[in-house]
Amino acid sequence: MKRVTKLRVTSPFSWKLRNRCIHQPVREADSGPDFQQLCDRLLLVAKELQAGKLRDFTWNMGVCVPKQLLGPGGYLPVYQKSLEHLCLVTDGSCVDGHPNSGLALGDLNCLKNISWTGLRTKPEFAALGAAVRENAKHLRGLALDFIHWDLVMDRWFGVGNPEEDLFRLVFRVEPMSFFLQYPALATLSLSGLDVTSYSRGLAYATNSPSLRSITLRSCLGWESFLHFLIQPGSELTINSLEVYEPLDSRNPGNDVDQALQTFLGSVNGLQNLHLSLPAPRQTKACWRTAAARHSATLRQFVYHLRAVNLDDESDLFENEMDVEDMSLLSDSFWAQLSEDDDSDETNLGHGAWFDEQSPNPLGDLQVECIGLACHPFRLVICP
Repeated sequence: MKRVTKLRVTSPFSWKLRNRCIHQPVREADSGPDFQQLCDRLLLVAKELQAGKLRDFTWNMGVCVPKQLLGPGGYLPVYQKSLEHLCLVTDGSCVDGHPNSGLALGDLNCLKNISWTGLRTKPEFAALGAAVRENAKHLRGLALDFIHWDLVMDRWFGVGNPEEDLFRLVFRVEPMSFFLQYPALATLSLSGLDVTSYSRGLAYATNSPSLRSITLRSCLGWESFLHFLIQPGSELTINSLEVYEPLDSRNPGNDVDQALQTFLGSVNGLQNLHLSLPAPRQTKACWRTAAARHSATLRQFVYHLRAVNLDDESDLFENEMDVEDMSLLSDSFWAQLSEDDDSDETNLGHGAWFDEQSPNPLGDLQVECIGLACHPFRLVICP
């Protein structure tokens, strides 16, 4: 095993997604020995590896990382300091005081890519922050998945401000910061994070000349983040953009449409565009911007709009579903709404809603993959 450079520890879990960790009280009695046995076996395997040879480590168990592997004095920080890729999937619902409190991530100073799913506590934020700080100048990929920010808030209830500590400990930014922190960053993926208050500081910190891929899933304030990324003086070549915003209590206004269109009209070289947003949206304007700016490069285009079914005669009444018409509202409809926000939509008539005579903006694209959630008759580009 002297030539091994990648080590992956994984569990194909699919049904027990919460309270998986052995530190949970309900499992403490019968799972401790099993977990210790797993740690012992892993160490036996790890010790067969050549010191300093490992470049890629993945912990995809959905439970805490054993301190024998990644804690102070653990195997990886001591014998595998040349790690370049670190991927962790842990149990964010684990009780306080678990081994993640002592992860020695700051001892790994050659990391180029960091991915962590399930982090939720301040000790985890501190451990991650140490790793990011030590590798900031050469970090190329950062992927953080908090699952849902409300879960983080619930965990921190009465003990502090998770938003403030996260951006201070991990990203090292203030709401109005304007310093670049990660000059080599090429890939940024954030999930389940509220970036509203820190959108400017985060944008300036990650606005690297090498930034090529942006993924924002369930991130409130994503439109402000994109807005600050393209401030005057910044020229971005973005190959991939993915934005997913679920239906929730927030009512996305026209600033979402404007921010998205401005971003698409400002960056260069877009190859993959994946959007899933609450309806209604200014679909045609978005498509026109994407086609006009990126027709020569765009190869993958996925566009989904979601809404709650309000048809009380439908079997899917009050269920969330894809919008079959893709919010293809006519220009006259949007113009009238802009003139009078209180206008009665029912008086505009069906013709004002849908204008099928305008050219299909997607007709000029040379895409290899397209994903649209709509009624089949709307898939016809040419009669």
